[in-house]
Amino acid sequence: MESVLESVIVPCRNAEHGCKEKFSYGKELVHEKECCVYMCYCPAPDCNYKGMHKNLYCHYYAKHEANCSRFTCGQYDAAWLRISKKILVLQEYEDGPLVVVHCFKAAHGVYVTVNCIY
Repeated sequence: MESVLESVIVPCRNAEHGCKEKFSYGKELVHEKECCVYMCYCPAPDCNYKGMHKNLYCHYYAKHEANCSRFTCGQYDAAWLRISKKILVLQEYEDGPLVVVHCFKAAHGVYVTVNCIY
């Protein structure tokens, strides 16, 4: 049965967005982590935008500039995030990657996650 599954070739889920990769059934998760045309969701609350990562950078700057904190890579800068606000988005320049800091309270304290949409 494993040989049968390995012989089934499937396209990437992002084929409709331009990815031409195909692989054996079951290997798609490995590729999707590295796929260059994966879809990203806007980190702004109440925004339903979904697009490729490079388009997301410009979208965020154009639509949510007031909520975006600027920073310069390699330089120290302070950033404040109130637990009530929950999400802080950092962007070095208007078409650059987004760094999303998410803060939330739980039973054992305050948790912070940092993700770079790159």
